[in-house]
Amino acid sequence: MSADAQKPGTTTIQLMANTKEELNALKECHNLHTYDEVIKFLIHARKTSVKSMFGCTPEMPPFEREEEDSHRVPGD
Repeated sequence: MSADAQKPGTTTIQLMANTKEELNALKECHNLHTYDEVIKFLIHARKTSVKSMFGCTPEMPPFEREEEDSHRVPGD
């Protein structure tokens, strides 16, 4: 296997200056070493922080159809 085959692929992306500053802040704050680690950290945080909205309004009464509901299925 050649030395080139062991190197990770790289790419260039265009960022606004303030985005790069925010990435740098995250990198420092979370003791990350590369932008790749920062992006992976953000992806992991997003995937693990999405919560169900079920039960977010417990004070809302249960849904009940009106007797004269035009969307009622016959026999319901």
